Amino acid sequence: MILKCPNCATRFLVDPAALGPAGRTVRCGACGREWRQEPDRPAERSFTAPATAEAPEETSEETRESTDGLRSEAPPARPLPAARRRPRQPRALFSLVLLAAIAVVLLGCYQFRSIIVAYWPDTAPFYDVLDIDAKPHPSIRPATANR
Repeated sequence: MILKCPNCATRFLVDPAALGPAGRTVRCGACGREWRQEPDRPAERSFTAPATAEAPEETSEETRESTDGLRSEAPPARPLPAARRRPRQPRALFSLVLLAAIAVVLLGCYQFRSIIVAYWPDTAPFYDVLDIDAKPHPSIRPATANR
């Protein structure tokens, strides 16, 4: 629920449960004004046609007498189909792929730690913090800059 300060128009995102069923006094964090905030009442939804002023009786073919003696102006409406929820598989699949990629990178950093430290000596302290032995590979000599 979004609250708006009546004094300075600052907006705040508030959990509706924090207001409680009876509402409560809230204070603006920007200007300090206090006001009573009632919780939002859910709008009542009606799927019936609104009542119209009574019109003179029509004797057209659309208005017909039903078997139980009631007048019917239109056939009953068909029920709406239930809304479908999207499956959660794409999110789960993405999470698994991301987790696998992270695992591959971490395993590669561990497996090739000697080569990484030989070419990038500044990474040695990170391996030391994790208590992993990471000595530069003896057969690899990184290129040095010519001066």
